[in-house]
Amino acid sequence: MSVSLLGARRRHWLRAAVALLWVGWMGCDRVAKPNPAAATSVAEQVVGPKLQLAPARHDFGEVTQGEPLRCGLVVGNSGSQLLVIDRVAKGYTCSAAIEPPLIQPGESGRLQLSCDTNKLTGMLRDRLIIHSNDRSSPKHEVTVEATVLPLLAFDTTMLELQIPFGEQRSQLVRLTGKRAAEARLTVAETGNAGLVVAVVAAEEGRPQGLRVSLRGKQVGTHVGRILVATGLAQPGQLALPYACKVAGNLKLSPTRPYFNLRERGAKVRIIEVKSTRPDFQLREADVVEGPFVAGLQESERGGTHRVKVTVVERGLEDGARSARGKLLLVSNDPAEPELEVPLFALGTLNRAER
Repeated sequence: MSVSLLGARRRHWLRAAVALLWVGWMGCDRVAKPNPAAATSVAEQVVGPKLQLAPARHDFGEVTQGEPLRCGLVVGNSGSQLLVIDRVAKGYTCSAAIEPPLIQPGESGRLQLSCDTNKLTGMLRDRLIIHSNDRSSPKHEVTVEATVLPLLAFDTTMLELQIPFGEQRSQLVRLTGKRAAEARLTVAETGNAGLVVAVVAAEEGRPQGLRVSLRGKQVGTHVGRILVATGLAQPGQLALPYACKVAGNLKLSPTRPYFNLRERGAKVRIIEVKSTRPDFQLREADVVEGPFVAGLQESERGGTHRVKVTVVERGLEDGARSARGKLLLVSNDPAEPELEVPLFALGTLNRAER
């Protein structure tokens, strides 16, 4: 082989080797070149405090009213920096404190829960919020549940009676709760609705109770409470709220007439009045309060009376935003011989736009 041919081959292999080294160097540069965004993302996932709560929900199960509720939950720090508990926001009936408030990585503290059940019966559902420097979850929720059985109560939370006018209705309620068999009831207060309240003796394994009666003498809804002494030191008294509705004979449509002061022209409403009594007669319809006038109209349907009510604009100041009044209906109805109907007018009256 000639010297010239050997030299040419050497030069060829040298150029090829240099080219391979250049390509390899370029490839390594692309692989090894750092990505600041990716590095930051990984650091954020790993570095920092991380609150861990086990469990995040606690159910006390069935408890008795007045029983103090206490428990401790483990609060850990699975992060890489110090966890700082700023505060624990209490709920409606429960509160908590964490000890210690500073938790090192890999260590844990104790969340001490406490709930007051003195004024509760039925389902207890509450939540507390742990505020910390955990960037991923600065507000951590703790849920607390329990079923609170009454120490002593009535088997209904509200006594409700629906009574037609002139008739009588009654309802029996009995005691329930852990101390129901020990109680000896005495009626202390019955409200001003005319209720007749009698203590009912215990029988056949059922505790004492109350029989509540009312005769419908006045149309409307009557609310109040019945108060009884229990004969016990705790609780010494029980209150039973009531709502008794005495239904009348009259039906109005609409029941609360409304007028729009921004309407153009006369502002008129027709009120239809009818009764469950076949002999019903509407005798008068007079406005006793407010800038309104009223008058009876002939009815197109038997048994239904019509009252025309109109707003008197001259009785209102320009720019008035509202007006109130009362319409008095006089009839032969024994339950409501004189019925007052509220009148409402809303909107801005502007005579300049007319």
